[in-house]
Amino acid sequence: NQPVQVQITNDNSSIEQAVSNFVTAYNTVISDIKTQEGKDSSGNPEPLYGDPTVALIQNQLTQGLLSGVPSGSIKSLQQLGISVDQFGKLSLDASKLDGALNTNFSDIEGFLQNSDSFGQNFTKTLNGLSSTSTKGVLYLALQQNSAQEAALNDSISDQEARIADDKVRLTNQ
Repeated sequence: NQPVQVQITNDNSSIEQAVSNFVTAYNTVISDIKTQEGKDSSGNPEPLYGDPTVALIQNQLTQGLLSGVPSGSIKSLQQLGISVDQFGKLSLDASKLDGALNTNFSDIEGFLQNSDSFGQNFTKTLNGLSSTSTKGVLYLALQQNSAQEAALNDSISDQEARIADDKVRLTNQ
């Protein structure tokens, strides 16, 4: 016969951890891309230096960060405490995210999960970069590289056959 008070709250810590993991993973990808497309300490170009596929991936990732329809009062990642620096890396202001979660939880949920939301559009962007999607940038680049490799192997085989013929001809002379 005692009154009981039950308080139901949102699990901000799990969301904050997920957002932090997203920021860390995104920054890892950006760092890896920059490492592969730049120059080493000796000034020699890295393997993907000047590769247009890398530029396309960077562009699509940037577009993905800016996509999505607003949900209520949440219109951008900045309102969640996520900002982008001049090098394309993200940073997270955890206290701003916590404050936003405390005041606009359902709007944030919509921004991340609703149809055409940031979360849905960024997922589409990542899937569009995939090496398994037949329309993905990485898949198409792999197909192009495979075709180029096959053409080079054919050219090498043809050249080796000509060299063998020349060797026989010159040996006979």
